[in-house]
Amino acid sequence: PGESFQIKSKQTNAFKLHYNNNISKKDILVDYIMNKYYTPENSIFKQVADDRETIVFFVGRIEHCEWMKGKLMNEFKIDERDIGIINTNTKDRHRKENMAKPFLISLTSSLGRGIDAKNFRVLIFLSFSFSRSEFMQSISRVGRVNATKQGLVIYPVDQSFNETRMNYESKLKNMLFANNFKSMKYDTIPESSYSNYCYSHHSERALYLKKMAEEKQKKKQWEVKNFIR
Repeated sequence: PGESFQIKSKQTNAFKLHYNNNISKKDILVDYIMNKYYTPENSIFKQVADDRETIVFFVGRIEHCEWMKGKLMNEFKIDERDIGIINTNTKDRHRKENMAKPFLISLTSSLGRGIDAKNFRVLIFLSFSFSRSEFMQSISRVGRVNATKQGLVIYPVDQSFNETRMNYESKLKNMLFANNFKSMKYDTIPESSYSNYCYSHHSERALYLKKMAEEKQKKKQWEVKNFIR
């Protein structure tokens, strides 16, 4: 979806930093993904959670871990005891316990090499990275449950920016998907799913906020002019 911010930078690291700092796309993605794969009766995510396997959310920023946890609890009524967080602030004694929970919120860097978590069944990328090796390392952890259960990776491709689109096309060209997944399914988030968010340029909420901001600015200008007189 189009958003009310622009990220302009020729440096890849700066783009990644600013892009992952923004929470709006993650908010829209989480709602769409959870409403499709968790909310329905007998959904995939509910089956995974019931089997005591794990759904992993890569949020990209350590500051977004608590936001994500609150969203799962408040909007999707998931028990706090079923949600784990692993980042650089997580103490070693809590890591193993958190990794065993049905919902795990983390960063790609926090689940480093050497972790062999056979309970990871679903992996959802809410962050963006240019690194192919980081992508390969992340997806290799999913689907180790057993031979009869397939892993699921949800990899959103943002068409709003050349950087995200070209990075996906590069992964596609280099067979990163074809060589690592048995099948691929494409899905497009419909406009009806994001049109009511204030992040969208033309949503009712965005237009209302824009109008209020303009009226506030006019009022300030009027007050300044009268003060000068």
